Amino acid sequence: METLIQNLLLFDRLTVQQIRLISNITQEVRLQEGEYYAEPGDLCSQLGFVEKGVLRYNYYNRKAENITSGLIGEGNFVVGAVSSHLPVIQSDYLQAITACTLSVIDERGMEELSSTVSNWDAMIRRISQKAMAEKRSRILRPTENANPIITATQYLERFPNLGKYIGREWMMPYIEAQNNNEK
Repeated sequence: METLIQNLLLFDRLTVQQIRLISNITQEVRLQEGEYYAEPGDLCSQLGFVEKGVLRYNYYNRKAENITSGLIGEGNFVVGAVSSHLPVIQSDYLQAITACTLSVIDERGMEELSSTVSNWDAMIRRISQKAMAEKRSRILRPTENANPIITATQYLERFPNLGKYIGREWMMPYIEAQNNNEK
């Protein structure tokens, strides 16, 4: 919870009372390995923050192959709303690949914070923009020579906090499926 508050403070100031309100509204969500946080078509109006673990964005291609498009680890926001009044329709699956703990502010909490904290909607817009940019930067792209070992190694070098939860071996089947998909 404290990590969530520290990350929120990167986007704007909050008073002690506002921090207390956010702490009271925030819920802890635990996901087991393989459990979904969101699925395509879900109407998301909540703010999630990965406290511990790794999730993957994935989709199914025309051949019904499960393709991992990116990974998101601890210390990152998972945003399902541009503001509390504009929910987002989920386009990918978001699945826990390790046991995960998330701090989540649900739709009702988002509405309450929007009406109580004067700068909340602006903060959420900035957080959403950053989260979307990070999601794009975390796309798992095969290397030019399509060698899954090199792809996995380079990806983990770019995002070292993921390495404490997963290794190259975990990524191999997903990279190979993506390589086959691109051919």
